[in-house]
Amino acid sequence: MYMKTVLPCLLLLFSVVGCQSVELIPVEELQDAETMWDCHVASAWDHAKVSSLLVGTWQGRYQDCPWGDLLQESSEDITVVNLIFTSDGAFVVEEDGSEIFSAEWVLEVVQGNSFYLLTDKPGWDLGPLYICDRVILDHGTPFDGCDTYYQKISN
Repeated sequence: MYMKTVLPCLLLLFSVVGCQSVELIPVEELQDAETMWDCHVASAWDHAKVSSLLVGTWQGRYQDCPWGDLLQESSEDITVVNLIFTSDGAFVVEEDGSEIFSAEWVLEVVQGNSFYLLTDKPGWDLGPLYICDRVILDHGTPFDGCDTYYQKISN
């Protein structure tokens, strides 16, 4: 009888602990590029810290483009884009849970505090990356593309 009550309680405890979800930052609360840069510089990131932080899953939250926004916070027809980094160097891009790209990744540091993600296949190099807490801004310019915000959703 004891095991019949303890086992369900333990299963409930582990499922609650194991299923904690990350609260997504509302799009309107994401920082602009200049504020992200200031936070990034103040955080004194180095290669080892950024490499460690990248490992996990990052969800695309918002994209600001010179020609209009592509990702928005909520809509039934919005594609969910996740970037997945593993500690052994694998990089996967998923759209709505389906893998659309995979490669090996390396982190390159330029001028001490600018970080670029390079892959062994064309198409998904990122950078410069501005990092603040659990948000990364892939900072584009009007000449080379969009500013894309990603939030870390799992380790």
